[in-house]
Amino acid sequence: MEKLERIFFINRELKKHDRVKLDKLALSMDVDKETVVDDIRYMNDKLKANINFAKTDNTFCYNDKFDFGEKVDEKWVPFYRFVKNIFSNQSLLPSLTEETVNRWMYEINKTNNKNSKAV
Repeated sequence: MEKLERIFFINRELKKHDRVKLDKLALSMDVDKETVVDDIRYMNDKLKANINFAKTDNTFCYNDKFDFGEKVDEKWVPFYRFVKNIFSNQSLLPSLTEETVNRWMYEINKTNNKNSKAV
C-alpha cells in the first residue's frame, strides 16, 4: 500500500470507529507501526488532521471534526498512482504528449469545479 492509500485508509478507519489501535492499523495495511506513526504525523503536520494518540490503550482518534474528503477526492487515487508509475518509468514518457497532459488537467479541473459548486 502506498502512502496516499494508507492515508485514505487511516482516515476511513478513524471515521468509522471512535478509536483505532495502532496494531490494527499496521496489520491491516501490512506495514510496521513506525510507518503508521509517520503517516499520522504527516496527516497532522501537512493536512492539519489533529489526530491524537492515547498511550494508555495505543489508539488514535480525531480530536476535532476533520473532513479529508473536502481536501482530496479518494476516487483520484488510482489516477495519481497511474501518473506516478508513468513518470517513474522513463521509457513510457515519450508516449505522453502535451495534448494528453493538457486533457488530463482539463478533466481534473472540470471535476474539481463541479465538486466545489456542489458544496
